[in-house]
Amino acid sequence: MKISIITATWNSAATIENAILSVASQRHPDLEHIIVDGNSSDATLPIVFRHADKIDKLISEPDHGIYDAMNKGISLATGMLSAFSIRMISMPIRVSWKRWPVSLKIRVSTPATATSSMSTRRT
Repeated sequence: MKISIITATWNSAATIENAILSVASQRHPDLEHIIVDGNSSDATLPIVFRHADKIDKLISEPDHGIYDAMNKGISLATGMLSAFSIRMISMPIRVSWKRWPVSLKIRVSTPATATSSMSTRRT
């Protein structure tokens, strides 16, 4: 099953290389990496071009914010599943699942009958 990873970025020279290398290090046999750049004015694009062999699709044009960029990425995705890799800061983020556990159940089926449910509970 093909998986599409969409990286929405803008002026992310400090973090884009780590995002590209992180996606490239995944071991899934059928992975597609799509980068949607909001017309960066820093060194983001030269870094992306340096790793062109690891990227399947690239758009660099003005957009209307991160959700517009994510939608552009989805329109290019050819995978059965899509995921987002959004790199806006260069420091690691730690999430405590003990405080806010989330249970996600997804049933993959044909598009006409696809369903998902999500439940949260506080501890």
